[in-house]
Amino acid sequence: MCAAEVGQDDESNVKTRLLKDIRRVFGCYGDPDMVRTRDLLEELLKDQEAPWVEYRNTGLTARYLGILLKDFGIQAAVLRFEGGRQARGFTRTQFTDAWARYCPEEQPPDGSGETTPHESAVLP
Repeated sequence: MCAAEVGQDDESNVKTRLLKDIRRVFGCYGDPDMVRTRDLLEELLKDQEAPWVEYRNTGLTARYLGILLKDFGIQAAVLRFEGGRQARGFTRTQFTDAWARYCPEEQPPDGSGETTPHESAVLP
């Protein structure tokens, strides 16, 4: 594997980790329809085991979050939250395709869920 391939693999791992962590954040908030960008970043940065606190030496910012999600066709938009307040954020539906393709939730081992073979997904 050449150096360029190693770099691409590392970036793919970071993007997959980000998708998984964003799914976790939505779960922490009770799977709402939308989450503010600042709330999403706050939760991501709380996880000391994740790479987000030290991402690009300054920590994950809204700008870097947008850059990482761009390849999935996901971008923040101005949304209306409770109380009529507007803020930049993401809707849950923006992530459903990327979650299904790149980090599908595993089925329980008790056989209650039907598993389907997934083609090996290549991150954008």
